[in-house]
Amino acid sequence: MSQIDKLLPRLSGVKSTGHGKWLARCPSHKDKSPSLALKEIDGDRILINCFAGCPTESVLSAVGLTFSDLFPVRIPDPRAPKSKAPKLNTYELFPLLVQESTILALACFDLLQGKILKPHDLQRVMQAHSTVMELHCEVSKK
Repeated sequence: MSQIDKLLPRLSGVKSTGHGKWLARCPSHKDKSPSLALKEIDGDRILINCFAGCPTESVLSAVGLTFSDLFPVRIPDPRAPKSKAPKLNTYELFPLLVQESTILALACFDLLQGKILKPHDLQRVMQAHSTVMELHCEVSKK
């Protein structure tokens, strides 16, 4: 089961807008028409953007999910060829940056509260850092 398959059934008004792209009603606010955009990247990354401004964490919470439900820990195969970062336009890049920086901010908040990160949370923080650095490289190329 792909990560998007965990999310789409929990949303209402889902409409496909192209390969790996959907619109749905945002569960985080009273949404009469679809204002939630979803895009699947590389089969396991999901960009989530509410045009009304709802934070991704609120959207996920409203359907009973967390970031860790949608982002499995990936252990890279050192023998696998390095894949190039996907080419993202500005519209796609910013929500991904917000999403990954939210992961980092939540981890920092937990650490400041004296909490110890669980191994899978630490792996997700490392993935978020890696993604932010990839986005930096992507922007630096433009």
